[in-house]
Amino acid sequence: MILAVDIGNSTVVMGLINNSELIASRKTVTDISELEVNYKEEIKTLLKSHSISESKIEGAIISSVVPLLTDILKEAVSDIFKLEPITVNSESITGIEIITDNPSQLGSDRIADATAGINEYGAPLVIIDMGTATTISVVDEKENYIGGVILPGIRVSVDSLVSRTAQLPRISLDTPKSVMGKNTIDCMKSGVIYGNASCIDGMLDRIIEANGFGVNGKPEAKVIATGGLAKVIVPHCKHNIHIDAELLLKGLRIIYDKNVEGN
Repeated sequence: MILAVDIGNSTVVMGLINNSELIASRKTVTDISELEVNYKEEIKTLLKSHSISESKIEGAIISSVVPLLTDILKEAVSDIFKLEPITVNSESITGIEIITDNPSQLGSDRIADATAGINEYGAPLVIIDMGTATTISVVDEKENYIGGVILPGIRVSVDSLVSRTAQLPRISLDTPKSVMGKNTIDCMKSGVIYGNASCIDGMLDRIIEANGFGVNGKPEAKVIATGGLAKVIVPHCKHNIHIDAELLLKGLRIIYDKNVEGN
């Protein structure tokens, strides 16, 4: 059994994975002011809540897009389990060639998503991860990571809209009755829900066209969505998009196995 940790801009997700099965997970708010001891308690709470002893954990892997927290979590893991966690980066063994201007700049979350996506669904592949930022990653039919897109995340957009306008209220992210709102709140909800769905559809159209997926003998690209807000937006997209909420943690398990075997 291993501990997989995903340090995102908004949340830290910890998962316990036995073989290929996620058996337990715990989510906490990302806070760069938190001390190592606080994250140690989060890990211990996850173990205790599922009656799993520390001795059962044979390894750990961390994906982080928050550098200030990376070492804190590494130290917490090392102190509890007396082992050195693997930290995902562009040099990790994944089986994917990263064909970008600067591979070292590619986020470890996108590396893990792509690794799991290829393993679970094959290539070519387009992966949409809806978190603090909405990212789109593209993998070609040869399993090369060839680039992507970064968009403002849904909650970031809403927070910016509300904070920079005098009369627009905070809203919940539930679907309005119609695409055309008849009051301020429903107008905002339509813009957020249907606007983001349309954005995803439009970007997919452009990505598919630019790469020639599905034409001239090229295979069609599968489209996978993950991240906390995927379930809110994807049902309103016109493209066929599969939601896999555990994609990143699955990727961490695969990368862990590849790197342990590689050593």
